[in-house]
Amino acid sequence: MSWLEELKPGDSVVVNAPLGSESIGKVARVTKTMIVLDSGGRFQRSGFGGRIGRSSGFHRSNLAEATPEARDRIRHANLANNLRHVDWKTLSLETLEQVSAIWRKDPIWRKKEVSS
Repeated sequence: MSWLEELKPGDSVVVNAPLGSESIGKVARVTKTMIVLDSGGRFQRSGFGGRIGRSSGFHRSNLAEATPEARDRIRHANLANNLRHVDWKTLSLETLEQVSAIWRKDPIWRKKEVSS
């Protein structure tokens, strides 16, 4: 039995959307042939869990198992995206210094700082 066939209401799934975006969805109900998320999205219960309706072909969303690695990957992408939209100029000098101190502990940041 595939993981799609074992899903039940309340379970979390990864929703793979077009162009590589991912999010976590929650199963609202399950029928013999489809999985309905609390967002209203409907997906096939067989095959690769493709979305039913609104999308097709290359732009078709599908479900994936919500593994710890997938959850971490989505959390990482969301945090990086949120930080990308911060208006750093509005933060106080003290806050910017604290953020800078945290970044400087990261080996990747140190490499970029040295080469700049």
